[in-house]
Amino acid sequence: MFNMRGGTFLSLFLMLFIPLLFIIGFYSREETHVFLNGFHSPFLDTVMKYWTFLGDGMFQVYIVVILLFVSIRFAATGLTAFLLGGLSVQFLKRVVFSDMVRPVKYFERMGINYDLHLVEGVDMHYWLSFPSGHAATAFAMFFAFALLTRNRVVQLFLLVISMGVAYSRVYLSQHFLMDVVVAAFLGVFMGWMGYFLIQKIEKAWMEGSIVEIIKR
Repeated sequence: MFNMRGGTFLSLFLMLFIPLLFIIGFYSREETHVFLNGFHSPFLDTVMKYWTFLGDGMFQVYIVVILLFVSIRFAATGLTAFLLGGLSVQFLKRVVFSDMVRPVKYFERMGINYDLHLVEGVDMHYWLSFPSGHAATAFAMFFAFALLTRNRVVQLFLLVISMGVAYSRVYLSQHFLMDVVVAAFLGVFMGWMGYFLIQKIEKAWMEGSIVEIIKR
């Protein structure tokens, strides 16, 4: 499995995230959040504050634009995965689980007397908690990219970026652990879908860049 396209990413993802499914099944959302919220430092505050933007929609659009100058196929794969991940998670957030609140609001509603560690300068959100949009789109796009290569180092790098985005959402108390774990599985599936759909397009121009197409 490790030698497959995306095999390293997928294998390590399953090894790490399947146990997390059991954790969120056995422990309440407040228990896991209080536990994880206890691990913080000024260094992590700074790193997570900026790492979380790697799952932001605008950042991913920038990646797609840059990739247009490398390979149309790479750009199309990333864009398709991003759109599938983003649209599916927004549907779940706004239609199916619209009443799910985020950690700060949840603790307030439940009257839980715990002083959450919040990072200064981060604009806190209170609604539409489940699932995490940042985590879903990050795993969707970066897994789709991992499927384009057999290079294990590149795949590992893409997995670390995705996991960092997911963890940052919990670290910043923007989401519960269950929000990002479910989003990660959703993202991986949508990333595969995006890759599969673009691979079905067998056109020579897809392998070139936007510059090469313009010059023709």
